[in-house]
Amino acid sequence: MEEMFRAYHASKKVDQGAYGDADSFAHLKIGKIARTILRDTLESGKVPDAEIERLQNKEYSKEALHIQYPLLVREWSDYEPQRYYKAPLVINGKRYRLCSQWFEGPANDDRSYLIAWLHRYRGMQPSEGIRMDEQALVAQLERANARIIELEFRLRKIRNLAKA
Repeated sequence: MEEMFRAYHASKKVDQGAYGDADSFAHLKIGKIARTILRDTLESGKVPDAEIERLQNKEYSKEALHIQYPLLVREWSDYEPQRYYKAPLVINGKRYRLCSQWFEGPANDDRSYLIAWLHRYRGMQPSEGIRMDEQALVAQLERANARIIELEFRLRKIRNLAKA
């Protein structure tokens, strides 16, 4: 049965160039990266058991990958099925479901967290080959500026209340 799942996923993977060349990630949407490269990395045996355990924790997944749900849930555990891909993955002989809730937009961008995590466990350094395009940098700066403006507004409001 496991061989059938592996064969199925092997047929769905993106070309191998995307696995070793960080620049190849640029043309892939985050969901495709999760369904292919992340799945392959998790099933490869490169990820330590301790990390697999941590990835089943909601708080750790939020911190490490910026997602709102545990990255992994055991296949037969109690979880929200609509938040996970249907096809199970096998890690060290155990079956899991992979979180499908990935976003890349101005308000919520999980991409940089996922790419950094992949580099850590695929044996590449985050600086190897990753180039942020101008549009991504501008979006990041706009989010930072919006946050600064919001915090300055709150500070003025607090100062005005303190004066009153």
